Amino acid sequence: MVKVRNTRWGVFLLGWAIVALLLSGPAHAVDALDDLKDKEKKTKIDEDKVLHLEEVEVEADKNQNGKAELSQQELERMPNSSGSITEALKGMPNVQFDDASRSSMSGGSIVPPKISISGGKYYENNFSIDGISNNNRIDPSGIDDVGSNTTLGGEAENSFLNTDLLDSITVYSSNVPAKYGNFVGGVVDAKTRKPADVFGGKVSWMHTRDTWANHRPADREKFEDSSSDSNGNPKFTKNLVSSYIDIPLNHKAGVMLSYDITNSVIPLRYMEGLKDQYKTNQTIFGKLAVDIDSKNSLDFSVTLSEYEAQKFVNEMKDSGYDIVNPSKKIALLYEHEAKEGTYTLTAAFAETELERESEASETFNWTKGGGTTSTQWGSSATTAKEGGFGDSYRRERDLSFLMDYESVPVASGPLTHVFSLGTSYEYVGGRYERLDDVSSYFSSKTSSNVQDNGEGGIIANEQYASRKSSSASQIRSAHYHSLGYYLQDELNWGRVTFRPGARVDYDDLMENINVAPRFAAEYDVLGDSGLVFTAGMNRYYGTNLLGYALRSTVPLRYYSRTIDAGGNLSSWAEYNSSHTDYSLDGLNTPYSDEVAVGVSTEFLGVDASLNYVKRQARNQFATQSQKIGSEYFKTLTNDGETKYWGYTLLLEKTVDNHHFSLGATYSDQQTNFSDYSDEKNDGSSSTINYDKVYYNGKLIDRSELPAANYNRPWVGTFIYEGTFFDKLKFTSVTRYQSEMDTISVKGTETVGGEKYYKYEDSTLSESIIWDWKIVYEVFAHNSQAMQLDFVVDNVFDETAVIDSDGNRCAGRQLWVGSTYTF
Repeated sequence: MVKVRNTRWGVFLLGWAIVALLLSGPAHAVDALDDLKDKEKKTKIDEDKVLHLEEVEVEADKNQNGKAELSQQELERMPNSSGSITEALKGMPNVQFDDASRSSMSGGSIVPPKISISGGKYYENNFSIDGISNNNRIDPSGIDDVGSNTTLGGEAENSFLNTDLLDSITVYSSNVPAKYGNFVGGVVDAKTRKPADVFGGKVSWMHTRDTWANHRPADREKFEDSSSDSNGNPKFTKNLVSSYIDIPLNHKAGVMLSYDITNSVIPLRYMEGLKDQYKTNQTIFGKLAVDIDSKNSLDFSVTLSEYEAQKFVNEMKDSGYDIVNPSKKIALLYEHEAKEGTYTLTAAFAETELERESEASETFNWTKGGGTTSTQWGSSATTAKEGGFGDSYRRERDLSFLMDYESVPVASGPLTHVFSLGTSYEYVGGRYERLDDVSSYFSSKTSSNVQDNGEGGIIANEQYASRKSSSASQIRSAHYHSLGYYLQDELNWGRVTFRPGARVDYDDLMENINVAPRFAAEYDVLGDSGLVFTAGMNRYYGTNLLGYALRSTVPLRYYSRTIDAGGNLSSWAEYNSSHTDYSLDGLNTPYSDEVAVGVSTEFLGVDASLNYVKRQARNQFATQSQKIGSEYFKTLTNDGETKYWGYTLLLEKTVDNHHFSLGATYSDQQTNFSDYSDEKNDGSSSTINYDKVYYNGKLIDRSELPAANYNRPWVGTFIYEGTFFDKLKFTSVTRYQSEMDTISVKGTETVGGEKYYKYEDSTLSESIIWDWKIVYEVFAHNSQAMQLDFVVDNVFDETAVIDSDGNRCAGRQLWVGSTYTF
């Protein structure tokens, strides 16, 4: 059996060792660094200058349509309950969030929210940290959705880095430079900060619990009696500890070490009592930064993280299982500033594992026999469940090399050029292991003389299962090598700037050569950036999910048996089977074509921009299933399509210590599939017509269906940041979402002798949710300071319905904590 849990205590103990160093080390470290005091004073002055220059540059970047940046200061002040990269984007109106991420049903969840950018699915974004991919290339269906069955899905990001470690987050929603590939949605590029030039650190803690939050489920009784994530978390406590320490080694080198841990404890009903469900995510991060000389620098970083959840199945005996998801990454970044430009070399290795460890590998649906059998547990009047689905293991390994070059401005007559070019290589290897033969016994019948023949699913002289499904243990592996090249020229001619470019990608799994042209133009009408028009036409190619190659499984076979008058059972006889074949052979790479236009201006100190984006995504992966004879087959197709358009208005102004930001996006999305695992593409029978659906009383093309999620027509945001009396900092993030029509399948409808899927509407309410963060400095002396932190989510207790079952968004919730810096 593959074991990955041995890493858990090592990560945990090493992490708390870092915290201990943070709490006990200041005096000792200061003594050890006495010889650096003069250098520190000089560095502090230089550091202030550098920070000032960076702030000016960030403000300039914000005027670029299709690009938004969050600075380190903005990230620190953001009310971010999960501390995650994606939640930090909630002030951006053109980023749509999964409605379930704010559900009152998920109070104990600690995973980052899923997001959609410019109509892309939540798994079609490019997440990177320091230029290195952080994307789950196997199965991003959701780690909280990993059940006791054979599914092993992670999140869209392989590791969850706390924003305390970041210098900035840059989000590209349109006109994305040729440097970035492997996405159909958007790009989220996070940069970790460098170690400070002076010794110091920070330790912070935040806490919340169910009694500090309001729940409004659709079914209160079911919610209070829940015993699984899908039914809700009526009781929970959550803690978030974040810490880091900066250690200068000399005037050219420094180290940063950090440890953060988020955990939740969720007491849930299990069988006749209560049982705690535990969830923990912890990350250790270390970075060594060396300025070799004035022209060369080197960064070396290590990331160790692990997510773990201890779970069980509602009213099912011996159904406990653990989900363990460790990952590690080693990255090296070398930068050389030459006379002709800047060269950057990046190399990284990453490994992410995901394991389910179950109490049992067989499940039984016993009959209660009208109260006459020994199987009398659970609330069902007729059946009692028992068992689990065995152990499974999944692993992803990534090896990547990137070389980038950006020239200094080069004059050529009236033109000025800035050339960018680069190449990338990536190896992605995946492995899936089902470690046990898995069987499920059902259709149980009572019998007072049944004999145990050793073939399972029998309680002698009481009952037996007349049917079962079974699949054998298996090991599957797949890998691919990919190459990418890009070239871009930013030409400036007076008030006009052109940015032609192209990106070419190839991988040996799908064997497609993908050429993605990129073009953007900018016209500075007044020559002082006071009024700038932009336009662009671009193509973006996505990446394949290696999970498709790993999900081709051994058949799931169905068996039945009979019993004679003497209680003797026949041997199992197969009567049906189901096959999955997600081969990528002959498929095209998903892509999206984009047209974007925009205008930006500055008037009376207000930075304003208006941007329009239109996307047409084609060849997206979708699942098709069909019945041939008595057997079912699932295959992968390029039938997925998505259409998106959106207008985004942004207004920003800073007055002294107060910053205001107002944004609004009006958009629409149409898609003919829900996500990459959508198995309704043709249904379970070849008699169902998939191309059309019965919707609102008439037949329409499937592509005309509204998207079921990430499709709020109007999203508005307002951010206020203010500092009062030098001790009190206040940030408010307000997010408005208009109501949305969502859809759900309600069986089938027969029209003209042909059968179609029937969809019905339900409406998700409009909402205005205010999140506040209040920071009060208790004391500050020399380099040490203590502050109290308060985060209030949904301050005014919004009660909007957020899913088709009638559940509402999580009500007002309070987080309380403190931060110590030195």
